[in-house]
Amino acid sequence: MKRMNKGSVASALVGLGILVLAGSTTAQNAKSDEGITAEQATDCIKTAVANAPGRVESLEVDRERGQLMCEVEIVGDDGSESEIHIDVATNKVVRRAR
Repeated sequence: MKRMNKGSVASALVGLGILVLAGSTTAQNAKSDEGITAEQATDCIKTAVANAPGRVESLEVDRERGQLMCEVEIVGDDGSESEIHIDVATNKVVRRAR
């Protein structure tokens, strides 16, 4: 298993902080009871980066098939793009697309 680069995680968390402060379009459009905590968002980012190392470009929260999901978009060092879907309740990867 590849180790996460501390800089990548730190950058993602700083970006997440900005996203939380500014409010994301997805979060604003979701029902008020469908938000996630900063801890859940952080856990989703860590899980996504562990599965697809690179730079986090975005994080969206959606309800898919009754499950609250985080969709994390990551750009790898080689420029490849990955989209990781994580079940917020279990913090498990449900789907990964390139």
